[in-house]
Amino acid sequence: MQNLVEGRTWLASDRTLSVGAKIYDQHKRFLSEGVKLYHADGGFIMDFGRAELPRQMHPGEASRLRMRLQAPEQPGDYLLEFDMVKELEYWFGQRGAVPVRLPLQVLAPVAVG
Repeated sequence: MQNLVEGRTWLASDRTLSVGAKIYDQHKRFLSEGVKLYHADGGFIMDFGRAELPRQMHPGEASRLRMRLQAPEQPGDYLLEFDMVKELEYWFGQRGAVPVRLPLQVLAPVAVG
């Protein structure tokens, strides 16, 4: 579980593996990795961030993608869902890929004094 203080920015990282028989090139196919934010009970909140593929990816290749995200302003428990997306068309999870879901706990800032 990732613990963050509300409103703080952090660098998220995810390992993406190219599967199937296609070569993925983000510049030709408008591909990126997206992150969606959900309530802990699974209710969708918002599209939360994007990271472009760093290069053309061949079947079986892996790459670590990084993106800056800002923690929600409300303390509580959330889920982050990492999934590849073909912009303006579909999320890979809608086509049978299994997105990665990670729990996120957002904490109120602690007053120092």
